[in-house]
Amino acid sequence: MLQLSLALRGLATAALTLALLWGGIRIMTSGGDAKAMQEGKNIIKNAVIGYIIAMLASLIPSLPPPNIEPIYFNLP
Repeated sequence: MLQLSLALRGLATAALTLALLWGGIRIMTSGGDAKAMQEGKNIIKNAVIGYIIAMLASLIPSLPPPNIEPIYFNLP
């Protein structure tokens, strides 16, 4: 399970890198076009948000299980 988590972290990091590059290229090649510049900014923003979600999701397997007491009902 830990190996899968590490693999997903690596995949998320690679995807973040590619998205940051693509968003940066879109901004640099926008030539002052506001629509293209905003599109590049949105790509970068969405990549960072997705990366944060992926990193938080990869922490779930490392959390300890909750200590839940069983509930017993005395039904007549």
